[in-house]
Amino acid sequence: IVAREQVGCFVVTAKVFAKHFGVEESDPRVAKITGKDGTIKAPYCFAEARGRLDAKEWSASWDKEWGSIQSRNILSDEMSLDEIRAQGITSKPVPLRNVMEIKKTPLGEIAKWKSRLVVQGHSGNVRKFEHYWETFSASPNIATTRLMLTLVAQFGYHRGNVDIETAFLWGNLPKNERLAVKLKGERGFRILWGNL
Repeated sequence: IVAREQVGCFVVTAKVFAKHFGVEESDPRVAKITGKDGTIKAPYCFAEARGRLDAKEWSASWDKEWGSIQSRNILSDEMSLDEIRAQGITSKPVPLRNVMEIKKTPLGEIAKWKSRLVVQGHSGNVRKFEHYWETFSASPNIATTRLMLTLVAQFGYHRGNVDIETAFLWGNLPKNERLAVKLKGERGFRILWGNL
């Protein structure tokens, strides 16, 4: 139970999943994607998602993510490696991957299917000072949290939460930091013009 609470927003039980789709928990389509711990396993890739009971939901979540990427011009059109090199980008192309998760509400019901395109960064294909210069990760600070809660209490403000769906897509990369990237299933390459 403790492990489920720690990653709670992504753990969906087979019972909840089956109820959502109006089928029995013993349905073979549910059993096929249920792990030993009784939770639904998110697919690793779209080929894996295609034959699932929730294939339409994964397709819709990808369409939403891809639409956000396209509307903010995060990636160039597909082009050859020679065309990318002609624009001054000499780094080795880095693969992109879709990460898929099922999010749930605090009550344990399914909230949404979430797809996110990420740079597949590991030491085998991404090197510091060639593909990136620094990293950033927002982390909570207890002192800041206490200060904000004090201001809320002192001035009678109301505390709320927000979730910005595509927060990282708003940054643009300077010309000297742009990357050549490769989307699975495409013949050519693209230039990463903004943050993913």
